[in-house]
Amino acid sequence: MATEKRMKVVLKSYPVKIVEDGKEKEVPYDVKKSLSAVLFGPDLNLGIREAVKNDALASKIEQAVDSILLSLEDYSILRSAFESFTDYDRNSVELIHRVIDAEEVSVEVNELKVC
Repeated sequence: MATEKRMKVVLKSYPVKIVEDGKEKEVPYDVKKSLSAVLFGPDLNLGIREAVKNDALASKIEQAVDSILLSLEDYSILRSAFESFTDYDRNSVELIHRVIDAEEVSVEVNELKVC
């Protein structure tokens, strides 16, 4: 068996404070929804090929549960989108850390031989 490097991004929601009706309250930050939104940020100026790739990645993220192991190619797409995005607020800082500080892990993969 061969090993491949993957990047582990944690997808669990985390608590953030917002002001609603003049009162501060704590709500869960929707990590998966936010990651998907960044993949389609207006600063990316996506062409059709990039939009299709980013949509496939967003679908993977939305279907995952607590974390996702991204291929280096998918992680590069996500990281690049994060570096291009310009509308972050304080509640987004944890999300940024989860992407830029993603843990590198090795996973075993089965190799298929084509005859």
